[in-house]
Amino acid sequence: MTDGSEGAEERGAEPAETEALDRPLPEAVRTLIIEYGSEILATMPAAEIPPRLRRIAKFEPRRRVRLAGPDIAAQLESDAQFRGRVAERMRQAWPSLAEELDRGEVPPVVEPAVVGAVAYVLRPAGWSTIVRGVHAELEREARAKAADSTAEAVAELRARLDQVRAEHRQEVLRLRAELREHKAEIAELRQKLHHERRRAREIGRA
Repeated sequence: MTDGSEGAEERGAEPAETEALDRPLPEAVRTLIIEYGSEILATMPAAEIPPRLRRIAKFEPRRRVRLAGPDIAAQLESDAQFRGRVAERMRQAWPSLAEELDRGEVPPVVEPAVVGAVAYVLRPAGWSTIVRGVHAELEREARAKAADSTAEAVAELRARLDQVRAEHRQEVLRLRAELREHKAEIAELRQKLHHERRRAREIGRA
């Protein structure tokens, strides 16, 4: 098993400090890093809170996330010290994952969004490649989910169509039965009318 630097060399990764992303973070990853960043703000001494985040540091956590999510994300991107504080918290929350990422390994059993968030904040060698892989995996999951939803919608439409057809058949059968009844009634009335006319003629000849 190799250490993080050897794993990075084997993957041809850039040094962690020079790596960068070529597209925005996946929304699920971005949400996680903002939540952890918001949590850390509540524990920091006032003097050490980044200036752009001081006004929202006293907010309730969910309000911080809602109102200052972009500011927290931007601070994590540009401020290594703030990112380091969040990284410590993530190491506490995901110790095994952090160790594996440090060794250049990506565990397959952890949710992709968590892997991406921890890799982005801890920034081991090859972190940008890991985040790009997470992005691809989340996109695959989204496509699969969309395909499943479409399949479910098609199945539902087919079931509704079958139901409409069945109801239509029942309605046709009902109308045909009514038609037969009406024809029988008409035939009976015609027969009665015929008898009445014949009787009337017989009475007239008497």
